[in-house]
Amino acid sequence: MVHEFAEKYFGLPRLNVFYQDGRAFIEESTEKWDYIIHDVFTGGSVPTHLFTAEMWSAVKQRLSRDGVLMVVYPDL
Repeated sequence: MVHEFAEKYFGLPRLNVFYQDGRAFIEESTEKWDYIIHDVFTGGSVPTHLFTAEMWSAVKQRLSRDGVLMVVYPDL
């Protein structure tokens, strides 16, 4: 719903967006991405498996050479 509202009310362009466990997606993907948005804020606890050294290594492998990683986490 957040993505839908961002498109409707804030002009976010239509993008390829995937709604699934981020770690599984990153580990199964073979594509390189220009942008990865890591947003797991739930208003409470966050899934710890998305904040491991292995996860960040997998993210780095999926970013294109000049790719950008955005992390949304309230305590960073």
